[in-house]
Amino acid sequence: MSEALYRDAILPYASLSEKRECWMPDMRARCLPMVQGVREPGLAAVRVNQKLFADTGVKYSTKRRRS
Repeated sequence: MSEALYRDAILPYASLSEKRECWMPDMRARCLPMVQGVREPGLAAVRVNQKLFADTGVKYSTKRRRS
């Protein structure tokens, strides 16, 4: 499988009706400083999880109204 096919059809989470966007370079630029110097993948994931919501202004709550 080519890398282009993998990046277009496998990697992104998308619905058929969603526009495909080139989000990976932006996400890499945001997350790379968060994990600088971290050598363990699990710790890197924790760091990104702790910082990404604040960095993007996203607020997650289980108390939100259901749609």
